[in-house]
Amino acid sequence: MERWAMLAACVLLCCSCTMVTAIQRADMFPYGTLNGDSVLREGDDETSKVLSLPRPLYFFNSPFSQLYVATNGIISAQDLPMEKQYVDDGFPTDFPVVAPFLADIDTSGGRGQIYYRCLSFIPLFHVSSFPFLPHSFIHLLVRCFKGRDTSSSRVNTFQAVIGYDETDSYVLFLYPEGGLNFFGTLPKESYNVEIELPARVGFSRGEIPNILTSRNEGPYYSVTSNEQSVKNLYQFGNSGIPGLWLFHTGNRYSFDNIVPASIKGPVSTPPTVGYDSHMVILFLQQCSQNAFCTDYATGFCCHCQPGFYGNGRQCLPDGAPQRVSGKVSGTVYVGSTPVSLNNIDLHAYIVVGDGRAYTAISEVPEPVGWALMPVAPIGELFGWLFALELQNSQAGFKLTGAEFSRHAEVVFYPGNQRLSIIQTARGLDDHNHLTVGTVISGSVPFLPPGAEVTMEPFKETYQYYPSVATSTSIREYSVVTADRGSESFSFQLKQNITYRDCPHNNQAATPETLQILMERVFVMFVKEERILRYAITNKISPVRAPGPELHNPCYAGTHDCDTTAQCIPLEDLAFQCQCATGYTGDGHNCYDIDECAEGLGTCGDNSECVNLPGSHRCHCQRGYEFGYDGRTCFNHIISNKCEHFQLFCIRTDMCLQFPVQLWFLTPFSPSVFFFFSDIDECSSSPCHINARCINGLGSFQCQCQLGFFGNGFYCSQQEDRPERLKTRCEHHRDSVKTTSADGYPITGVYKPQCDAEGQYLPQQCHGSTGYCWCVDSRGEERAGTRTPPGAAPVDCDRPGETLILVSCTSFRLVLLPLSPKNADGYPIVGAYVPQCDAEGQYLSQQCHGSTGYCWCVDSRGEERAGTRTPPGAAPVDCDRPEHLKTHCEHHRDSVKTTSADGYPITGVYKPQCDAEGQYLPQQCHGSTGYCWCVDSRGEERAGTRTPPGAAPVDCDRPVCTSVRYASSDFSVCLHHPSPVQCYGETNYCWCVDQNGRMVPGTKSDDAVKPACISSVPPPTVRPTSRPDVTPPINTGITLLYAQGQKIGALPLNGTRLDESRSKTLLALHGSIVVGIAYDCKENQVYWTDLSARSINRASMVSGAEPEVLINTNLVSPEGLAVDVKRRLMFWVDSTPDVIERANLDGSGRRTLFDTDLVNPRAIIVVSSTGTLYWTDWNREAPKIESSSVDGQNRQVIVSDGIGLPNALTYDSATEQICWADAGTKRLECISSDGSGRRVIHANLNYPFSMVYYRNHFYYTDWRRDGVIAVNKHRSLFTDEYLPEQRSHLKTNCIMHTL
Repeated sequence: MERWAMLAACVLLCCSCTMVTAIQRADMFPYGTLNGDSVLREGDDETSKVLSLPRPLYFFNSPFSQLYVATNGIISAQDLPMEKQYVDDGFPTDFPVVAPFLADIDTSGGRGQIYYRCLSFIPLFHVSSFPFLPHSFIHLLVRCFKGRDTSSSRVNTFQAVIGYDETDSYVLFLYPEGGLNFFGTLPKESYNVEIELPARVGFSRGEIPNILTSRNEGPYYSVTSNEQSVKNLYQFGNSGIPGLWLFHTGNRYSFDNIVPASIKGPVSTPPTVGYDSHMVILFLQQCSQNAFCTDYATGFCCHCQPGFYGNGRQCLPDGAPQRVSGKVSGTVYVGSTPVSLNNIDLHAYIVVGDGRAYTAISEVPEPVGWALMPVAPIGELFGWLFALELQNSQAGFKLTGAEFSRHAEVVFYPGNQRLSIIQTARGLDDHNHLTVGTVISGSVPFLPPGAEVTMEPFKETYQYYPSVATSTSIREYSVVTADRGSESFSFQLKQNITYRDCPHNNQAATPETLQILMERVFVMFVKEERILRYAITNKISPVRAPGPELHNPCYAGTHDCDTTAQCIPLEDLAFQCQCATGYTGDGHNCYDIDECAEGLGTCGDNSECVNLPGSHRCHCQRGYEFGYDGRTCFNHIISNKCEHFQLFCIRTDMCLQFPVQLWFLTPFSPSVFFFFSDIDECSSSPCHINARCINGLGSFQCQCQLGFFGNGFYCSQQEDRPERLKTRCEHHRDSVKTTSADGYPITGVYKPQCDAEGQYLPQQCHGSTGYCWCVDSRGEERAGTRTPPGAAPVDCDRPGETLILVSCTSFRLVLLPLSPKNADGYPIVGAYVPQCDAEGQYLSQQCHGSTGYCWCVDSRGEERAGTRTPPGAAPVDCDRPEHLKTHCEHHRDSVKTTSADGYPITGVYKPQCDAEGQYLPQQCHGSTGYCWCVDSRGEERAGTRTPPGAAPVDCDRPVCTSVRYASSDFSVCLHHPSPVQCYGETNYCWCVDQNGRMVPGTKSDDAVKPACISSVPPPTVRPTSRPDVTPPINTGITLLYAQGQKIGALPLNGTRLDESRSKTLLALHGSIVVGIAYDCKENQVYWTDLSARSINRASMVSGAEPEVLINTNLVSPEGLAVDVKRRLMFWVDSTPDVIERANLDGSGRRTLFDTDLVNPRAIIVVSSTGTLYWTDWNREAPKIESSSVDGQNRQVIVSDGIGLPNALTYDSATEQICWADAGTKRLECISSDGSGRRVIHANLNYPFSMVYYRNHFYYTDWRRDGVIAVNKHRSLFTDEYLPEQRSHLKTNCIMHTL
């Protein structure tokens, strides 16, 4: 046991979640200081000291000798950057990460704890009926509140355990019942969009050094992709136990990507894999009961027995029809209308004998039912799995078995709508039916009701690789409508199907390519039944010209064999019908064999045989449970020994016994197998009297008996269909107690009203109080819809109309007659009645006349936390923004000045804060006598520390630092305010100029801070040279960008950023360049200077000097555009909020717009049409507008779904206007008439400016401080340029070198 190394890092996070059956907190590994844990320092962005490992840990295939634990729910093998550089981003990260819950977490002020420790041995952990024990560990546990939400009491709890030895590493994530209570956090820079980012869970190798490219993006693996998948963390698990996840994370010799465990059921959420992943190593190897196990030199593989087919882990009888069941969910936009699919049923039936696949999706909402008719790829999966096999080919199920993931993307033309289809197979159910979950998201073209869709036969070629099958094709289809007749359209399909193959059988021939022929394609939406149907006949063959074999009736589908029979081709046109495995007959008529009745079953002792069509299944008798062969049943009290395992496909050298009847096999290898005793839940008879209980490992199932219907916990005998389960509304309604324990009615109780389908009525009313309000589909009240008794209720079916708000006066008038009364009917003294102002609104300060308590309230009358004062105390000033603890106050209050025994701790530094809670500019250490200056965050300013007795530095004066450059000394003085100022740590923020004065119109009181641009140039530390132009030589197409005091030139090689030839075009010391534009006719560059408040230009010839065009009546000139055709320039000034224009020499200046503008930022001009476009990130109503170049025809193009539209450009190929939004993080395009809106990319960082060139968007990114390239068609980041000097890059434009 000494050879196993163990590192433990314990992290407990506080979040909100739905309670489900899962592992308990008592089942977690011990943590806390009493168990030897260290505690990570409290804060919002803290990192532990380096944890030195006793021996190298192999993560992916790289060794690491040290680890770090960070506040935000991650472990890293490298010291971490500041959290703002990664906490809002998805995988991959730039550095190695193990992430059990990556989110913006804050443990400040006692809001959580993070425990961690490193061990070099394996103790016998307390498992307390916890049916799982890994071999060796790295252990992490975090307890904390939700970041940035100081009022939240929601807490998350989870653990991460990493185990490793000399060659392999494994990671275990544990999410106990009730442990997840929030599933994401707001982004650090959320701007005008209050959308939470789901937590990221998974692994990332980080960037890998490369000699040629300096670095490459490493592999990564995501367990979660959205909020629902985060919720699934404690509801599911890849270990067979809800909340417990196990992964193989590294190997010393060869490792491609993370491999999830497969103990009982697949991973609940399809993983996102950054590299081609060979998911070939299994933690447990289990063969089908109709398979055998073969021992190869490097491991074991399962193979189906004769008469069956599959991948060995799941085997189905040859020739028998197959059924598929599952659920469909997701959101589909039909045009611009979102339609939700809430776990509706999908069923498929496949006649394997001739490859016919029928798929039906029920309860489909009508708009999306018509629109999804062309999306036959939903049902094509089942045709590929069970296609009719021509010679030298094999259908998909023989490769994938019943556990796989399919990711397909459909792009429709000509509208470029995109639809994502994710289908996950989760094994075979008790009836040997394949179970597949389908998630559809994206947009589809609108099809009018009654439309008909036809598709001609087509062929598709599949490429096969280890564990992956892929295909790409273009499909055409016709839409026939009464109004427009027949029209032709097309879509492109790209798909990957990933599965687990067995790498040990080198003799298994995997085809490189196969071709599937799909014919007799039929699609239909039945409006009356709301059923969407697809029917396709599928044949699979090698990629070659059709041979004579296609004329055989078996291949042509003209045979007369039974649907439960195989057609076996003979010479020429002869064939033979043979009943499928598990059936008997002459092949033209086949009947199921009852293996149980005829004694043909394979069930062992202590088991029960259950017949199925074409097969049978074994069930253990009470008190017994399956071994992993699926046939042999053992008493649940294991008496002995390792010999039980000789029936299974395992390799073992020794057998160890652990507590709780736990058996564990070592050594730790890919073929490790563990076995544990299971509690027989069926012994307590949990199921309905008309149901049977089926015990399983770690769980049980209840199934209604034949002739009964239900969920197993309740079964009823109905002829038509199973009884509908109670809805949320009905559960809510029936749970309300209306009578007391003595049988008397309880007055004043609200009981929700449900419709005939069990859904909440849109309008709910309280029978006792008379109040009415509107609710959503979950019964949650819609804000602003509550009306008092006698008032006209809101029309809940017209959500777009303005909602009626209940004033303080209305509430007061209703509350007074409802105030508590005594037995004689007189009001009870002490009842609180709200106080209202003359306008009927709540007074900001409320007081209780009887108790003397006072407190502050918001506009809805709800109490503001922390404002209540007792009688006689001075009340809080409710008209000031609510004061939360500042950074300094958190820091000061977190310092421990006394020990656990109550004695003072000497030598402790405690920061000093002013009356507003800000750091005093000068800080002194009471014990040592040292003093120093600090900035607004309490960080020491370099060069200001003085020893005891020395005169302290004047912290209110600038700090000047000497810099030596080129044999000369220069002084640099740094003392200017941040462009964004906030009241304490609240959201009450504004922009300031270089003198610290507030910029009008920038105040904000929400979570979105204003996007302020500094008006102070950075210090100059080198001698200023004469500013002249140094143009690039022979570069063809060049990207120009503004970065502080310079304009840079970045040549393009095709569409790639040529970093090697980048250079400074123009150095402008003391300037802040914001907007730039290029005049290709005169070969001149134009720019706005925020520091000099000017507009300038320079010729693009060597040695040319800048020319000032305008330097009067400018305050904050930002965006700039040049109309080459009309020889005009346009700009926005964000302080006076105007848009102006002038001739290119600065003459003829005039104002185009000075009204209805708040914060104009970007501006472009389309010379060909004479149209002007600009963005306005008005905090209350951001928008994109247009007009003619002479200021006529002003109109709003986009006003919904945007936050901070910083960047704007024109796509000349589609003639669309495109923008990048720093609030929504999206890159979108739209036509000038407001139609055809589409999302190009949905996960940008912080875009500021953007240009378009040859199907690529190039934007400057303030988080990466570089230029990022995005491919328009693939919606992918394709390139990036990060200058050596990292600072914000602003505007960019394209230059054609003349």
